Amino acid sequence: MLLKTRISVLFATTFLLIAAALVVQSQLARDEIKRAVVTELSLGQSVIWDKILRSTYDSMSFYAYDSKPGTASIWALRGSRSAIAAVKTGDSRKINRALTKFYGALVESNVLDVLAIYDAEGALIHVMDAEQPVDERTIGELSGLTGVTLAAKLDGGLGVIDNRFAAHVSFPIYANGRPIGSVLYARWLTPLLDEFSRAAEADIRVSAPSISEQTETQTSWSGIETLFDKTASAGQVGDNTGLDTVLLGGATFSLNVRTLTIPPDLPVTIVMVRNVSASLASYQKIFVYVALSIAGVFALIGAVSYLTLLRGFRPLDDTIAALNALAAGNTDVEVAVGRRDEVGRIAATVVSFRETILNFARLRRSAQENRLRQERTVIDETIKLAGLLPQEVRADLLADVHEMEQLKSRPQQQSDNVFEGDDESAMKLLGMAFGRISKEIKTQYEKLDFLVDERTRKIAETQAELEDKHKNLIASLNYASRIQASILPSSDDMQTVFPGCYVAWEPQHIVGGDAYLLRRIKTGKDDERAVLAVYDCTGHGVPGAFMTLLGARALDTGIDADARAPQPRIGSVLDAADAFIRREVNADGNAASNDGMDCFILDYRKTGDSSYASANFTVFAQRGEEIFEIDNDLGSIGYRLQEEDAVPAFETRPITLSDYDNLVIVSDGILDQIGGPKRLSLGRRRLLQMISDAITPRDNSGQTVGDQTGGTQINGSALRESIHRYQGENEQRDDMTLVILPCGALPA
Repeated sequence: MLLKTRISVLFATTFLLIAAALVVQSQLARDEIKRAVVTELSLGQSVIWDKILRSTYDSMSFYAYDSKPGTASIWALRGSRSAIAAVKTGDSRKINRALTKFYGALVESNVLDVLAIYDAEGALIHVMDAEQPVDERTIGELSGLTGVTLAAKLDGGLGVIDNRFAAHVSFPIYANGRPIGSVLYARWLTPLLDEFSRAAEADIRVSAPSISEQTETQTSWSGIETLFDKTASAGQVGDNTGLDTVLLGGATFSLNVRTLTIPPDLPVTIVMVRNVSASLASYQKIFVYVALSIAGVFALIGAVSYLTLLRGFRPLDDTIAALNALAAGNTDVEVAVGRRDEVGRIAATVVSFRETILNFARLRRSAQENRLRQERTVIDETIKLAGLLPQEVRADLLADVHEMEQLKSRPQQQSDNVFEGDDESAMKLLGMAFGRISKEIKTQYEKLDFLVDERTRKIAETQAELEDKHKNLIASLNYASRIQASILPSSDDMQTVFPGCYVAWEPQHIVGGDAYLLRRIKTGKDDERAVLAVYDCTGHGVPGAFMTLLGARALDTGIDADARAPQPRIGSVLDAADAFIRREVNADGNAASNDGMDCFILDYRKTGDSSYASANFTVFAQRGEEIFEIDNDLGSIGYRLQEEDAVPAFETRPITLSDYDNLVIVSDGILDQIGGPKRLSLGRRRLLQMISDAITPRDNSGQTVGDQTGGTQINGSALRESIHRYQGENEQRDDMTLVILPCGALPA
């Protein structure tokens, strides 16, 4: 097999292996995307179903303790005509008369469908159903629905009433401080299934042995239901099918299976399905386009490689053909010499060799008296040829020339063939020269083969190196996250200084440009200052994280200087930080970037006056129902100044924390977050409403009588959930930081 054929086969095999690897990788990626799509759909379906159930429970639970907003529950009323008095008599007509209006209003507002009342022993006293009479035998005992004889607290769940699924809540009712029975609110599950089907664009089936309810907007359930009814009959809890998709009628459906057990030990299976054929088909088209593109690229590379190989070997083939012709005595050949590489050198050598043979033929046909001159010419030309060969080959050829000179005196015969005759010395010289040249050609072939192998190995090494660099990059980001987290105060330190505080720190990526720090400074034997700083640096991700480290150094520099000052002034910390960052990032020079940060810093003192300074940072103060933004300086820290701008100075402002219930500190990533149906920024107005909705009375149960301060507190988790709910499915635009300080709970 020729060398160029071996190289072509090697290239073709390499391309086929790479193509096979890409095909396998594409198939694995397609399967992974399919699993991801199905997983996301199942997660969304579970969230929608849980929200529908929770909303139903919450609606019914509300009317367990209220009749309407601001009005006491009907079960809290007392008197001879009250619902409690009617229940105590056990008379169904009196109970019906006392509850008809209340029940009708709840049915009309789609809060419930069935209302049942049980005595203290769990036996049914009275039942009300707006659609049709309920078989009282199916709900004759409260324990059959809830598992308890007398409800001890408000509780909810799923149950079966008159062979129909229903969501229900139960709660105790009291008279003269003792429980006299239980009340059950129930709503049929059918409208909830329809609501889920519209919201999730999917079908749902709830089944138990001999009972099932379902929607049929996308599938008739034929062939699906048998997969899950066996699971429910066996009393197994959890997803026991092992399936995430199923193929029916040429369409692919995602599967989301949940099983649970309801009283009295009744297994229930909830199956959610959705036609995902269109979604998977779009991904399939993408993979086909990618495969065609890769095939086109490989075809182009193969064609270019083959043409390059042909072009590179054509001069060698021409040279070999010329050598074969010369070996046969044919000097009527042409060899092109136009390259300066090894192949060109060989071609030049062949040309020189041909010229030598031609000269030899002309001299040989000359007169006998020119014979000595002809042989001398052959010897001279051979020496020139030796000069074109490598050193070790040249030495051997020169030795052959010396041997030929010893044989040149032998008689020669005339012949038409330049290689025939009695000139044995000339023939021997030509044979040896041809052998040296052939050996040199073989050597060059071997070098070229080695170069191809070496470059193939380097390509494999480069690919492995790229994979290692990718792994190192991910590891570096995770390590950078741990470095950034090291500058943040621990939760225990925050709770020690600010009991009951709430902190939510959410970088946009693994690391971010928001941070906060807490420093405690001893000012006396039993007294100390606490300095809390919350700051937002330029950018997010890795650049922002680097800036937070620089910001921490800048603030620590200012805090240390302020602590040593005869009259500490918290505004001087921001002044010092501004100078530090401006110096470090060359903000007043020729720096290519313009970096800095916004910051709020609080100097909290248990004894003495507290104060704060703010560099363009948003802080809200809350007192009762009143919420307002406290004063701050509009200038930021560290950014480049224009020629007409003055260096910002940050004012130290006194603050009496006991005058407020809470301080809410937010970074601009929260205010700028896109969300809502119109995809607008959250803004101050919406955030103020969310803060107002999260206000609750302060819990003083863990304090002594002397420590109770009353006032209100802000539920940080509820406020954070409101922000995320407004964000919805929109991407997080910036780092988010939320800090809530309960001023009313701070030690005085």
